[in-house]
Amino acid sequence: MEPTGAKRKRQTYEPPTELGRYLHHPVQKEYVGYPDGSIWSKKSGAFIQGSLNGEYVLINLGDKNVYRHRFIFEIANQRVIQPLMHVDHINADKTDNSWTNLQELTSQAHAMKTSADNPKRGAKCGVTLGQKLVATHIGTGEKLSFNSQWHAARELGLHQSNIGKQLRGKLKRVGQYTFEVASAYMDQQRDLPGEQWEDVPKDLAVEYGFQPGIMKGIRISNLGRIQDKMGRRTFGLEVPSKFPGDCYMSTFVGSSVQGQGIISCNIASGEKKRFASQSQAAKELGLFQSNISLCLKGKLASTEGYTFEKDADYENDQADLPGEEWRKIPEDVGIAQGFSSKMLAGMQFSSAGRVRDKRGRRTFGTDLGSHKVVKVADGPLSKKARVHVLCTLAFHGPPPGKDHIVQHINGENSDNSRENLTWVHKTAPSDRRGTVKAVQKIDRESGAVLATYQSIMEAAEANNIAHRNQISDVIAGRKATAGGYGWQFAD
Repeated sequence: MEPTGAKRKRQTYEPPTELGRYLHHPVQKEYVGYPDGSIWSKKSGAFIQGSLNGEYVLINLGDKNVYRHRFIFEIANQRVIQPLMHVDHINADKTDNSWTNLQELTSQAHAMKTSADNPKRGAKCGVTLGQKLVATHIGTGEKLSFNSQWHAARELGLHQSNIGKQLRGKLKRVGQYTFEVASAYMDQQRDLPGEQWEDVPKDLAVEYGFQPGIMKGIRISNLGRIQDKMGRRTFGLEVPSKFPGDCYMSTFVGSSVQGQGIISCNIASGEKKRFASQSQAAKELGLFQSNISLCLKGKLASTEGYTFEKDADYENDQADLPGEEWRKIPEDVGIAQGFSSKMLAGMQFSSAGRVRDKRGRRTFGTDLGSHKVVKVADGPLSKKARVHVLCTLAFHGPPPGKDHIVQHINGENSDNSRENLTWVHKTAPSDRRGTVKAVQKIDRESGAVLATYQSIMEAAEANNIAHRNQISDVIAGRKATAGGYGWQFAD
């Protein structure tokens, strides 16, 4: 008779032998694999099928989800996959997970092979994600041009995934439109005569105020073009600015509201690395973002050889500032200003000029022209809204009339604090020129004053700083450097 309180041993089911030899997973010993790619669970006594996630199959191992082909590779080679390495299907058939069809490649080698395997497709190499499209209305024959699938989906109210499927021939149409790749786009992606490409030096990127890793994968050409992390090439996007010819590249480099700053630690080597968000960490390390989130919540000790913790600097940035007050924009006020009922739902705006998004992340916004913006969305529909307008609506209510605009009282467009914002008639004379102050350029190491300028505008032009808001952010303590220097108002 079994003793009272004794722990009952779970029953296990041995794998069938009629399929030939099999191997246990090097870590998850309760799973075994066969050369044809089959996986047997000794816990359930059945073969694991998994579910389709995009082009690959996910399997659930109880505490986490993993890609089936990666798990099979580890069984076949009796070791875990090396950090930052990809598993490739040699014959390009993603349904063939047999042991002999899987190989381990670096990210760059995998991208090159995928491009060679799919010469007319390029989906995995980033071609379809940023390619210029032509949409044709089925009823009227009207043609519309868009810079990307995302722009087309936003303007036409369609799902971007369906546009991608139609371009790949899986759908005949999307709504009332058909899509095709603009022929001029492919010509623009080729090397220009005499064009040479170089990586952005990491130390130089940090010196100019970019977060570590954010410029990784970005390449610059000697002819003034930029190649983003997905291989797309561009001269930049023209935006309204007081600097003629400014190009705005934030679409490739960062988002309007950054994610949660985190630090990864490689268990084997002890190497630590900072990431601006869980999404960035998942992409660079080849992990599932959901598993990273579980690690941060304490539900997983590690994932694929990595542990994760929140970045202390990020936590400090997310704390309330002294005297900071948060308010919402009433739904009727937002609708009257052109926002849908869901775009501003869950968002709050502070007396210091910050925005708290629907997930609780806080930001001053990103520079667009001479103002700061954040992204607001309602499902597939989204747009960039100016932070100074949102904060004014929250703390000063709607405009007195349709001809009123927001004015920064001290003339600094980056200062979106409650006291610096007011509604004025668009024809009212501006007295902002009277608030212009001299600024000083400071050496970061010695603290010495290197130069004095009569205004922030003059300082930005003299030091080739695209947006004067970057200097204002340093003076206000929101950034450490602009153009590689510290900045302060002259006494």
